[in-house]
Amino acid sequence: MALSLERPLVLVGAGKMGSALLQGWLAKGLLPSLVDVRDPAPSPDIEALTARGLSLNAPVEEIAVKGPALVLLAVKPQSMAAVLPELSLLVSPHTVFLSIAAGTALHRLQDLLGPQAHVIRAMPNTPASIGRGITVACANSLVTAEQKAMADELLAAVGEVGWVESEALIDAVTAVSGSGPAYVFYMVECLAAAGEALGLEAS
Repeated sequence: MALSLERPLVLVGAGKMGSALLQGWLAKGLLPSLVDVRDPAPSPDIEALTARGLSLNAPVEEIAVKGPALVLLAVKPQSMAAVLPELSLLVSPHTVFLSIAAGTALHRLQDLLGPQAHVIRAMPNTPASIGRGITVACANSLVTAEQKAMADELLAAVGEVGWVESEALIDAVTAVSGSGPAYVFYMVECLAAAGEALGLEAS
């Protein structure tokens, strides 16, 4: 199903996961002209999208006038304290903040943005980069059903989405679906190395 949003989205941090989500949105038909990207060192791929109408590093005041529907927070957890206070200008009942920063709790995000911020915390995993991710999310009490549905649709652009009521479960998700695959990959590498050590040819 194609994405059909009328108000713009803001992507804060266009690294690996942020870019994966952006590419998923564009593949689902989202117009680049509906996206504002804020990143101090954007990749050539992001810069190239400006020719198709994507806005890059516009002032927050300018973005606020547009009344964005969603702000995706895809910066490193240690950068939140420096980045979020400026974005508080975007806080409104009509804008939801969606964070994919590991280990940053809802109350911490709300402290940095302000008590009226509508905030969702989500944990996508690495396969999201190829559209096969698993994302689990939870929302604070201010998030509306419509905002939750919109966030679900956007996250589904890179894989399956599940929701939990208890934020404590997000940490379990981070351990199992986020970090778990790395241990499986390591086990496979060890098996392959053992096979080669026993004389099997590497494939």
